Amino acid sequence: MISNVRARRTWRRPTTMLLVLACLVIQAISATANATAAPTRHAHARAHGPHATAARILPPALNATAKRSRQADRALVARAKGVKRCVRANPKHPGRCNSARRALQRAGTRFAKVERNLARLASTGGKSAVTAKASAVSAAQQAPTITVSGLKLSWNKVDNINTYVFVIKIPGQADRYGVLKGTSATPPSVPGVTVKYSVRTTANGSVWATEKSITYPAAKAPEEVKVKPPEEVKVPVKAPEEVKAPVKVNTQAAPELIVSGQKLVWNAVTGVSTYVLATIVPGSATAYSEVSGTSFTPPVAPGVTVKYSLRTAVDGALWAPEVAIAYAVTTAPVPTEPPPTAPPSSSSMFVGVDAGGWGGAAVAADIRGAVNFVRLENPSNTSVWTAAGIKVDDDMSGPYTTGGVKAVNVALYVANAVAAIKANPGIVSVEVLNEASGSWFWGPNASSPEEAVAYDKLLEAVHNAFVKEFGSARPLILASYGGPSEAPVWGERLWAANPNIGNFCDGVVVHPYPSSGKGEADRKQVEEAHAKSGKPVWASEVGWKTSVVSEAEQAQDITNFLNWSKSTGYVAEVTMFNYRDYEPNETWGIETASGAHKLSYAALAKFLP
Repeated sequence: MISNVRARRTWRRPTTMLLVLACLVIQAISATANATAAPTRHAHARAHGPHATAARILPPALNATAKRSRQADRALVARAKGVKRCVRANPKHPGRCNSARRALQRAGTRFAKVERNLARLASTGGKSAVTAKASAVSAAQQAPTITVSGLKLSWNKVDNINTYVFVIKIPGQADRYGVLKGTSATPPSVPGVTVKYSVRTTANGSVWATEKSITYPAAKAPEEVKVKPPEEVKVPVKAPEEVKAPVKVNTQAAPELIVSGQKLVWNAVTGVSTYVLATIVPGSATAYSEVSGTSFTPPVAPGVTVKYSLRTAVDGALWAPEVAIAYAVTTAPVPTEPPPTAPPSSSSMFVGVDAGGWGGAAVAADIRGAVNFVRLENPSNTSVWTAAGIKVDDDMSGPYTTGGVKAVNVALYVANAVAAIKANPGIVSVEVLNEASGSWFWGPNASSPEEAVAYDKLLEAVHNAFVKEFGSARPLILASYGGPSEAPVWGERLWAANPNIGNFCDGVVVHPYPSSGKGEADRKQVEEAHAKSGKPVWASEVGWKTSVVSEAEQAQDITNFLNWSKSTGYVAEVTMFNYRDYEPNETWGIETASGAHKLSYAALAKFLP
């Protein structure tokens, strides 16, 4: 994507060093107060009431991080529901929801990071009841005593303090921490699991209460996996008096997640239609996605054991205990490379538009009037395009992660790529990731030599899989060589990391947008990409905004670049970004947002064969 996307995806976050320093300062102040000023502190509490004590004892870093955790949790839920709304509104055009899915991924990653910070602050600020010495513990640091009544936890108020740190310990999960007010709580249930709980005051160095546990009954099995018992064993059991009344459904409860073959199945949580699925692949960043219903079949990852967890899209919900699927290893040998499909010559250079987010027969017919080639991001079905006589370039863009290319699960990516081509054999070319060296998508180390090594391995894996599955009928494989306003240093690093990497791709991709937003495209980037790789060049994104240049200038700039590209003899494809305007200032289209043709529509049509 273009560089102005980067600014919208940048946020500022407090550094870990600041949090550590804050904790050290708070601990030093607390230690001094406990050693020399305990009588004064208690006198202050009696003079000004318990709320003053609680406010002063709640450490700022812990308080701020707990608030960020709640905010990040709400953001995750909102993004999951946003994906659900988008999918419902675009049942035939799932590509239009890719930006919503990326937003969900970012929200999930941020939530997980804030939760880790909160756990660090909350766990290091307390003492174990086993190791704490009673003589060294102040009144504010005393451990509460927890009692359990049904599904409710209660504890005594300690030294007039009204704020407490709690911890939830679910088997197979990292401990979850939070801050709450009051002396009781009814935590969300975790069906079929025994969960341990503890609390302490928010005073630094306070002692954790002796843990209490609640064993939750298993949830009702989903219809698709439960076995109906024989009629004769149905014995009615009278419910205990204390649970006779209708129990209010807690939508924060963790679903009971199980594996059935290679399918994930869970119980329906009453009142919930949207769930968040976490996919945990060894060596990769956790992937977050929206799912509905009570079952989901994940993509196969050959040779990998993948873990999964699930929660409701409800603020404060708990994650289900993880389950795992061990996928079988594919042991078939990779065949020898057959003669590759020939890239187009300069006389038959592909000319197209980026049509990601648009679709349907009417759109395909409209686009066919100007070009016969489209670039789509991870299309699920290309039949409407091929039926209109349009060839398709598949931008297999992600999933994006600030962890870089090395965070991409190679086995899963390759499996998805093979599945996409099997479902859409009309795809003529595949771009392996989008702008792989761009920090705006792939994090601050995106263009490093280490990332280049990881990309080479991914490219080779895609190539070998395509050769094995499709032979000489495989689509062309395109390597990400350079992004917008970016010299091809990344591409040089790919070849430096593996001088034979050219054997695993049929072309290199650049996005030569004009550096100033107007005038000529970045021809130098195209020239260097070809000279240094020796491969045909695919300019799969280039364009001019009509909010910066006039329609006439846009049409002329397109014409000039296409004429120059054809004259090189090595530019295999040029894709204009994009088909239609989609925001007031995102006027890259060859049509307006309402579908009116700009002058560039007719300019492109002149290049139709």
